[in-house]
Amino acid sequence: MQIIDNILSLNKKRGTKFLLDKFVWKITEFLKNRYRHQLYSTKSSFLGKAVEVQNLNFDIFKDFISNFDKEKSDILFNVCDRILEHRFDVLGQYDINCGHYYENSYQSHREYIIKHINEQNQKHSLQISRNLPESYKLIDWQRDFASGYRWNENTWHRKIRYGAIEGVDIKVPWEIGRLQFLPWMAFASRVSGDLKYIKAADNIAIDFIMSNPPYFGTQWMTAMDAAIRVVNICAYLAIKKQYGLTVSEKDIIISATLEDHYNFIRKNLEWSGGMRGNHYFAGVCGLIILSSFLGASDKKIRTLRFALNMLAEEILYQFGSDGGNFEASLPYHFFVSEMLFTSLKAIEKIGDNRLNWLNMLINSDDSFKVEGNRIIFSDEVMNRIHAIEKFSAATSLDDGRYPKIGDDDSGYFLRANPPFTFATKENIFSKDLRYLHDKYDVRKSSNRFDDFGVYIINRNKFKLYFRCGSLGQNGKGGHAHNDQLSFCLFIHGREIFTDPGTYNYTAYPELRNLFRSTQSHNVLQDVEMEQNPLPATSGGNLFWLDDRTQSKMLKFSENEIEAMHYGFGLPTNRTMKIEDKEIEGIDNFELNEIKLVNFHLYPGFNAEIISDNLVKIEIVECTITLKSLDGKFKILEYEYAAEYGKKVKAYKIVLASYESNIKWQISINENH
Repeated sequence: MQIIDNILSLNKKRGTKFLLDKFVWKITEFLKNRYRHQLYSTKSSFLGKAVEVQNLNFDIFKDFISNFDKEKSDILFNVCDRILEHRFDVLGQYDINCGHYYENSYQSHREYIIKHINEQNQKHSLQISRNLPESYKLIDWQRDFASGYRWNENTWHRKIRYGAIEGVDIKVPWEIGRLQFLPWMAFASRVSGDLKYIKAADNIAIDFIMSNPPYFGTQWMTAMDAAIRVVNICAYLAIKKQYGLTVSEKDIIISATLEDHYNFIRKNLEWSGGMRGNHYFAGVCGLIILSSFLGASDKKIRTLRFALNMLAEEILYQFGSDGGNFEASLPYHFFVSEMLFTSLKAIEKIGDNRLNWLNMLINSDDSFKVEGNRIIFSDEVMNRIHAIEKFSAATSLDDGRYPKIGDDDSGYFLRANPPFTFATKENIFSKDLRYLHDKYDVRKSSNRFDDFGVYIINRNKFKLYFRCGSLGQNGKGGHAHNDQLSFCLFIHGREIFTDPGTYNYTAYPELRNLFRSTQSHNVLQDVEMEQNPLPATSGGNLFWLDDRTQSKMLKFSENEIEAMHYGFGLPTNRTMKIEDKEIEGIDNFELNEIKLVNFHLYPGFNAEIISDNLVKIEIVECTITLKSLDGKFKILEYEYAAEYGKKVKAYKIVLASYESNIKWQISINENH
């Protein structure tokens, strides 16, 4: 055998025993690496030293709990009553039954475990399963319930593959496995006084732990999903503690999984020296919250020190000097900001014992210091945090809404209030959003954010967003769209001209590209070209954009915007002149062929063509007209992504013209 010949040739002078020992060692290492996934045991702390529930630092979630709004309990119970029956709303799919079905229907929990859990973990899962009622129906944590495709919970986490089969979306089981509904169930028991929600949530958590040994299956594929899940488990336990909602043996099992998550995240942080983003940020925030929540130990304090330093580093790396997130997506900005604000609140409640311990470890190389009972970051980091607050306030309305500029996968970190999956001031900000608006004076007539590439003009009756700038991610453009020189317009707080959002990532490559294409944004469109080339293949290529546009903001004031890009070869210019009740646009592109200018209406609004040159839109407060003498209007249907995975019909106004200079005008006429 060649492998034996190679080993023998290494050192013939050392004797047969040495050579045989080396041969055995090499074969052993090869087999361990080759079959490690089949031999790995969870080594769950449930089977060893259990986490002491009374030692958990519940204080770090006090602000989160206090943000809960009981006035929204009707929506809360609508969601939680269906969760009792394992019916979930998942990424645009409403009321999905998430139990085992098709070929998998089990007479007992034991039957499921023997068939699906790897041999090394069956004993642990069987022991955990004793805490589930025999009548409990297991959730299928590995299935995409839209396509029916199912991954295998016995697959080593690094061997999971996705994106190769059209229509199959791994984000569906990931979304269910984040367990973000656990805190809602605790709130439901608190408001109703009925422990059925807590009991059901406990069973679901036990089901997850039993069915998903660490490092196996889709639920352990990324540290990000593990971090989001474990933060929500911590919050769930904190709510139960705050309101005295039972402490049982199930709490001990659920608490034990915190250690499993802690170890997994610590060993699998999604760091890259080339480009890292929200996945790594989530892992760092998960470590901060876990290290602050679990009982203090030397290992946890050292992890906390590491995570605090990484948080400071990532704040400066992933947020620009203007406060906007570097991924060039407003939804992702708010997603990562949720992680940041939640972590900062946890840091405020670390406690004197941990702070004293931490203070003994830090030195001048650390990005923070301990003063009194507080952790203090450097001035540079604090200034960036203030910039993030300002950017967040300026780009959102008073109620927390914002346009879908860039990708939007409906992701969120930890939500206390319904509608849980939507941004509201209560869900995102620990402080009232109006306070931030006043603090940073973001209601002034104009705000510019050059690093991110969004420009905002405020008037008494409308708020205008204009997109021009970087594709984000240090040029990768993974979450950017072909939306250069596009705009979104809110009138009387209603989103009228909108960005259609993001329907899907990897399950439908053509739809992925459609929703990020030029034609899906309020821009001048060359019918033959995209602003930036859209890769036609699947997988990772769906998260790249080559920046052909090289956009530039030429002029920005409270009354005028002028910008350009080179996406169509020749320069494309857009000028917008803004008055209190009128916006005049001029699109310039020197091409003697037909061009289209798109105006996408938010779902629910209809337009009426009065003539070839005039369109009317009626809303409660006013009549909006769109007119142009340089082309002909038509109204077309399009699909708007209300959230990731959900499309609804809407209308867009299209202005077709052969002119090089295309002028159009939006007027607001108040109804009296």
